[in-house]
Amino acid sequence: MLLETRVRELIDQLPAYTDSLGQVFNIKYDHGTKDVFNKYLNENDEFPLVWLVPSPYSENNRSKIIKADVRFFIAIQSDKVDEFNTVIFETDYKTCLEPIKDNLIKALDKSTISSIEDDIRVSNEPNYSFKKDEKGATVSTLNVIVIDATITINNNCLKTINF
Repeated sequence: MLLETRVRELIDQLPAYTDSLGQVFNIKYDHGTKDVFNKYLNENDEFPLVWLVPSPYSENNRSKIIKADVRFFIAIQSDKVDEFNTVIFETDYKTCLEPIKDNLIKALDKSTISSIEDDIRVSNEPNYSFKKDEKGATVSTLNVIVIDATITINNNCLKTINF
């Protein structure tokens, strides 16, 4: 059983995001180190995105349970790089990122394959950006929510999650 695969199953059930123009976007998912995240962003422009950063985890072979401290990036492309955080929080965070965060936490908590511990750490990072290298120009600017939590994943059959 792979943690990353089970998390993908959960993300696949998240409701799609509808922007202010009525366009519908499915939530994208991938995983890897922060460097791989930056590489992904350099080569893809599909958002909203939930990214799982790997970490060591414990696996109980007898009970088929994985327990892991995980970090998720929930990201969308920023079209408000010249705006102050008040505007960014009232738009991108309130209408897109927060609902996705809430649904992700609900999926981790209420599904038949996972649970999440109560102590969830959340960080809002408006206008998150990165560079190709130390001398390169900014490649992408995102609005991001970072979630740090401890989750447990099991080998049960995943049932439909009601959001």
